[in-house]
Amino acid sequence: MDFEQFAEAGCRAMGFEEWEFVDAYKANRHGSMVVAAEASAVGRAVVAFMRDVGGFRGQMQHLYGRLSNYDYKGDTSWKDWPKNATRLNTELSRLSKPLAALSIRCLTKVDRRQEGGTQKDVVLEAVFKPPVKKVEEQPEAKSKEAGKVAKWPSWRRI
Repeated sequence: MDFEQFAEAGCRAMGFEEWEFVDAYKANRHGSMVVAAEASAVGRAVVAFMRDVGGFRGQMQHLYGRLSNYDYKGDTSWKDWPKNATRLNTELSRLSKPLAALSIRCLTKVDRRQEGGTQKDVVLEAVFKPPVKKVEEQPEAKSKEAGKVAKWPSWRRI
């Protein structure tokens, strides 16, 4: 029996709502994938690169050169950064599922010869673009004093 089914059945027997365990378990797994991507120097660089560029199709050596740029690598120590494109390939293969949790599809060793590429290209693409959220401003509350407008205290901003 699958762990998720077994735990869900146990939670229902203890009085939890339907699918409450499954939803919490799914959220925990997603959160751990996001943490894994953000904990990696390569993961942070890929997220920043995708935010600026939006995608990449080409050779690993070219991607290594682009990501090694200070703008994407940031202040990462050289110890944490891959030494060459082959090690970047290994790291990207390891990070494919964590990056997918951030809506970034990472495919390595893709045969793109029909498109003018090579036999072992890398493809980075956004699975979808999240909608841009408008920043809501706090409503202004009128104070007891006429003509003065007081804002909500800073501790009320969430």
